[in-house]
Amino acid sequence: RLSLENRKQDKLSLRAGAEWQLQRTVYQNAPALDQQFSSQSYFAKSEVMIGNKWQVRSMLDYQVFPQGPFARKLGFPLWEAGCSFFAGEARQLEVRLSAFDLLNRNLGVNRRATFNYVENERVVALGRYVMLSVVYQLRRFGQ
Repeated sequence: RLSLENRKQDKLSLRAGAEWQLQRTVYQNAPALDQQFSSQSYFAKSEVMIGNKWQVRSMLDYQVFPQGPFARKLGFPLWEAGCSFFAGEARQLEVRLSAFDLLNRNLGVNRRATFNYVENERVVALGRYVMLSVVYQLRRFGQ
């Protein structure tokens, strides 16, 4: 896994990177049954503070499963975005509006190889949705 991130994050936070995984199953008595496959993930995340009360954020995650022992090559982006409003003297109240899977491409794929089988799993995943949440932080409580 490799990622880059800015260290000075007063108003702007940026992070980007990539991850590569390799899974290999080796059979000592039957080398013809050996399996190997990989997966890749690329990600970018940004957060911007607008004044002292607003924050806007966006995250993009692109997952790739190259063609292997299972099926054809799969690649799909997951994009999430949102904004927050902070209130209170110490910004302890946050009202957050978030949108998930904006491109409606979530496939829910899991691939793995174990002792005696190889599995390709597709999970019915929740598609595009929006969520409104309110968060209250109890810091400085009782002081």
